[in-house]
Amino acid sequence: MKKERKSRCDTRVRAEFSTQLKWVDESGAWNHVEARGVDVSKSGACVVAREPIQTGASIHVDAPKFNVRGAGNVRYCTRKGNLYSIGIQFSPEAASSIDAPPPPLTDYHEVLQNAPLPVPVALSRALQLVDGLRIDHDSGHFYGTLDPAEILFPESGPAFLSAADSPAVYAAPEVLEGRSADMRSDVFVFASLLYHLLTGRHPFAGQDAAETRRAVIEGQPAVIESLFEDGGPVPAGEYAGLVRLVMSCLSKNPGVRVQRMQLVYLELRLQVVSARRSGAALAARRVGTVLREEIGRVEQALTAGLEERYLSLVELQHAAGEMQQRIQSVVEAQEALRSEIRQLEKGVAAVGETATHVESDLAEATRPTTAVEEALLAQIAVLEQQIQSQDQSIDALQTAVSQSEDLLERVVEALGSLESFVLEHSDDNGATVDSPIGVGFGEGEDWVPIDAGHCGEPQAVNS
Repeated sequence: MKKERKSRCDTRVRAEFSTQLKWVDESGAWNHVEARGVDVSKSGACVVAREPIQTGASIHVDAPKFNVRGAGNVRYCTRKGNLYSIGIQFSPEAASSIDAPPPPLTDYHEVLQNAPLPVPVALSRALQLVDGLRIDHDSGHFYGTLDPAEILFPESGPAFLSAADSPAVYAAPEVLEGRSADMRSDVFVFASLLYHLLTGRHPFAGQDAAETRRAVIEGQPAVIESLFEDGGPVPAGEYAGLVRLVMSCLSKNPGVRVQRMQLVYLELRLQVVSARRSGAALAARRVGTVLREEIGRVEQALTAGLEERYLSLVELQHAAGEMQQRIQSVVEAQEALRSEIRQLEKGVAAVGETATHVESDLAEATRPTTAVEEALLAQIAVLEQQIQSQDQSIDALQTAVSQSEDLLERVVEALGSLESFVLEHSDDNGATVDSPIGVGFGEGEDWVPIDAGHCGEPQAVNS
């Protein structure tokens, strides 16, 4: 059973599945093509088939085992050796989606055309190939021989492999001798392909395919003398572990090779780390070489510059003498300026003394004015006291007037009462009124003046 593999992208599932693709050709007829999926996303898939399908054709995918089912359109159909990489968009409304079908696959033949590759790039491709072989081995499928044109690489993740129709030049010696293949045979084939990636040549290269097959059975691989980095070839000793792994896997005796593809995968992962460290050390050495070369160029430039400076030293000394004379002139001018400043300071001191005398005279002149002010303030104080006494006298007079008015009012009231009393008694005793301004009380009584305008109630008066 094939294993379902998830990529780093959560929206995409890498899987290998067999399915029947049904598509409509220009005549409207349905065609059936058997295909295997490699890269599946939410809205599309990239499948591999042995027959082409027209670009733009309507297509139906039905692989319920991997939850891949739906109708769509063929976005591309690219030939890769004897296989075809087909991109399918599941639904028309998702045609502009970012999560479009994965791009066409790259076959191993195209990769080998650029060999030798830098070690990190070669290891990256090797890991994809090992991962694909490892999954097929888990399902019990072994190859023993592979055609580079039928090994397809997606952008990332395991490679897709298809069995060769006949033994290719990349085959294990026991398979070429007619024995059945097992996982150790695929280890040999993988090592041959990785050798080619690292060196740019087949480990058992001959004049033709037949001679190459004989060399695989009888010969020994050429020693790896150098590997390649971005800056060019480097000694193979820089990657001794990687070279040792490849040469071990190319042993004619299957029992000497690495026995399982899982171990090859783990060893490659370790070599990736080692390659990074070696690359860093190599880069450091290259930096040192560049620095030494740069230092040599700088030294040459400094020597030439020193010679030029030596030739101009006399001119600089002459210019320094002239500058010294100018400095002496400036110093003399500064001394004259300091003398003038001292004279100005003396004048300023004299002006200050004069100002002090003027201030003293002003103080003397202001003293009489101060005595007059004090006398005026004393007189003003006396006047204020007199005014205060007068105010008190006025208050006393006002109080006396108020008391007199109260007394007068009581007298008037008493007279009114007396008048009323007299009038009442005159009616009873027959007395007469002889004067309009007096009241008679009868015999032996005194006369009391009466205010003609008073009309109060009569009150008794004590004589």
